[in-house]
Amino acid sequence: MPILRFVYLQKFGRNLPVSVNYRSFSSSTKMSRDLLSMGSKSKPPVLQIGEYPQWRVRMTQFLNNIDKTLMVSIQEGPIKPFIDIPGTPETATTPAIEPRRVYKLFRHYNEVEKIRAELDEKALTLLTMAIPNDLFNRVDSRNTSWKNSFKGRKDQSKLS
Repeated sequence: MPILRFVYLQKFGRNLPVSVNYRSFSSSTKMSRDLLSMGSKSKPPVLQIGEYPQWRVRMTQFLNNIDKTLMVSIQEGPIKPFIDIPGTPETATTPAIEPRRVYKLFRHYNEVEKIRAELDEKALTLLTMAIPNDLFNRVDSRNTSWKNSFKGRKDQSKLS
């Protein structure tokens, strides 16, 4: 029995035999899928297979509603500040050391870099929430298998 008919009968008190089809509550997967793909003010829209263009528009609006700089973070990628370490020339007691760059630790970030790093983390969290579990698990398992395949071989792990 459709839900609306059940509500109608309950409201107007007809003495007809009424049986509730609880399956109709759980079988509304299309409606729940549509609600997930729409999102809300606090929850991002969830990507559905075959609906990327619509999701992209909704996700962009959602992120801009929270913080306009989130899209900058997503488009430019996460911040990776580094420090330039100068080289030293060879001396009689020490070999020459080439100049190099190393990534900064978070505790060494300046205020602007800390704000951007926190923004990057927020953007990553929201994007992760917007990916359905089955897709997230596939991507996560591929990344894990890739890391396990090249574990301990630094020259080949640079491919990732």
